[in-house]
Amino acid sequence: MKKFFLFVLVLLVYCLNAVPKWYEDPSKYYDSQEYIIGLGFGNSYEEAIAKAKQDLIQKISVNVEAVTETEFMSVETEDKTVFTDKVSNSIKAFSDYQLQGLEILNQEIIKQQHYIIIAIDKIKMLREIESELNSFWLEIEEYLNSIDLLEQKGNLSGILDSYKSIQDILPEFITKKKLFNNLAPSSFDKNKNITIGEIETKIKKLVSSIKFEVVEGNQQVGKTGLLLSEPIVFNAAFRVNSDIKTNLINLPVKISYGDGILVEKGKTNYEGCYTTYITAIPERGDRGKVIFGMDLTAFPSEYRLLIENISNEAYYKVIETLPLYAQLKITDEASKNLLKTENQLKRIFSNHNIYITDESVFLIQGIASVKESKIIEGMGSPKYLIVTSLNLEVKSTASNVVLGSLQGIGRGISEKDEIDAKEKAYENITLNSKDIKVLLGQIEQDIKSELLVSSRKYLNQAKNLIDNKQYQDAIKVLLKVSYDEDLVKEAKDLIFNLREKIATKE
Repeated sequence: MKKFFLFVLVLLVYCLNAVPKWYEDPSKYYDSQEYIIGLGFGNSYEEAIAKAKQDLIQKISVNVEAVTETEFMSVETEDKTVFTDKVSNSIKAFSDYQLQGLEILNQEIIKQQHYIIIAIDKIKMLREIESELNSFWLEIEEYLNSIDLLEQKGNLSGILDSYKSIQDILPEFITKKKLFNNLAPSSFDKNKNITIGEIETKIKKLVSSIKFEVVEGNQQVGKTGLLLSEPIVFNAAFRVNSDIKTNLINLPVKISYGDGILVEKGKTNYEGCYTTYITAIPERGDRGKVIFGMDLTAFPSEYRLLIENISNEAYYKVIETLPLYAQLKITDEASKNLLKTENQLKRIFSNHNIYITDESVFLIQGIASVKESKIIEGMGSPKYLIVTSLNLEVKSTASNVVLGSLQGIGRGISEKDEIDAKEKAYENITLNSKDIKVLLGQIEQDIKSELLVSSRKYLNQAKNLIDNKQYQDAIKVLLKVSYDEDLVKEAKDLIFNLREKIATKE
């Protein structure tokens, strides 16, 4: 019996000594104020140290796990994972960097099992973190100060760029600050603090104060295919922390028709204004509108949802009384009318004094076809690319003789499908300005003879109406004068004078 108890005692001692004492309770042997340690064991040295590194990384990571539950709880951006991913990447990068300076404190092999303890210098690490935090805060303060100046100047693009830079810094700043506060004897400077939620609140307050208004050129009267008689002028401004209106200068803006087709892009002037000259094209009946909004492509993607609905509209009335000199018919290969392509070409032609009507001795017709089709692979979902070509001919409807021809190209990209890409390609068909000029040269004399005669007739008719004091009717007729620089100028001057007379009379 004594031998049995002796055997059990020896076996117990053996088992107790199977793991190194420093491995069982490293806190008795290594100062936790000096080191952050990692423990690992395995059948080989490589396995043991890999586990020790993983243990060390886990101890670093666990100190900042609360970040995603607190700091990012109030984030209301379109994709919260943008911030949480940055936190994860920051932790990993930081841990990988710290592992480069790890120290092996002890290692031992017992019964073919490798035991190892590694550590990083906690004091050195905290000094590095504190230095980084101070650098981050200096950057954040510089951006916040620049925002104050940019707000005074009305530079929205600069303001949002600065906020974007702060938001790029904050995930790493918050992560390392959390780690520092959990490991250091005292917390990082409490005065150096700002949250993602606070930045989002500032941005929303700024954006909600932005207003666009039409200051000139609203409710005009014009004729199809021609420029409105007056420019449309929009103003962009905002109010931040006061009732004082601040004009938004150099603001990237986009002007489009009511159907969404782009007119032009540009930037507001030093008074926060943008002036645009619009071709009168009806959208519904004899009415049309122009939408003034921000050019979203010029802003960081994170802010586009916030600003995409900030816009205003100017309206105009279209008079369909002037006989234009060309008909237009565009179809696809299946003989389907492409109305959106026709509308796009109307705008292009109008910039070259080619106007479209249902009645004319000239016909512009063309067939659009697919020239190239392919799928673009890359980051994100695949995109469909369609390239279309358009062959146009200009004919005389009287003789059916082809007077000239030109070609156009359109490109469309869609994440949806090939059909959607093809529709966009048709809508985006453009014509080369040089080709249009060559075409105009071929039929120049026919255009001149028709438009010159009609413009003279309308001008003389308007003058007769003016003599009879029928001023409103005279203005309507003068709006039909569309050819010859001198005749058009005379008509516009008469309209200006008549408006003054009407205003005085009223």
